[in-house]
Amino acid sequence: MTVTVRRATPDDAGALVELHNRTWREAYGHLGPPEFFDAREARAAADAADRRRELEDGIPWMVAVDEDDTLVGLALAGPSRDTDRDGTELYFLYALQRFYGRGVGPALLAETLGEQAASLWVLEVNHRATAFYVRNRFVADGARRKVRTEGSDLQEIRMVRH
Repeated sequence: MTVTVRRATPDDAGALVELHNRTWREAYGHLGPPEFFDAREARAAADAADRRRELEDGIPWMVAVDEDDTLVGLALAGPSRDTDRDGTELYFLYALQRFYGRGVGPALLAETLGEQAASLWVLEVNHRATAFYVRNRFVADGARRKVRTEGSDLQEIRMVRH
């Protein structure tokens, strides 16, 4: 199955939100109550309108698509949101589970960041993602923060690539 990466367009907004919700449920469904994910999915129409506006305004969402132009992965980077860091932050990178190990993550990372220095936050318990970022030259820098969701307190670690 061939997958390519391209910049998302405003017409991708609905599918982008659907994919984002689905990848969250696949990646984190075991960490929180179903109601948390149900609530995200219930606001999909409003989120799609927000994504459309972002895409029309030039926010550079990147998507991986299969040969039918169906979205199978997504990524977004921008200015660091951390007060102690300058530069670029990878806000997120997700792919559908059935595409794990098929090169979607590295392709999205390459198109989203290239080789530039960057930072990101990843759930400490997400060992698969942490290992992926280590393979792509990111290292934990010691910064940690709590993420509170309904029913769980999770820790994120910051990783950086110089």
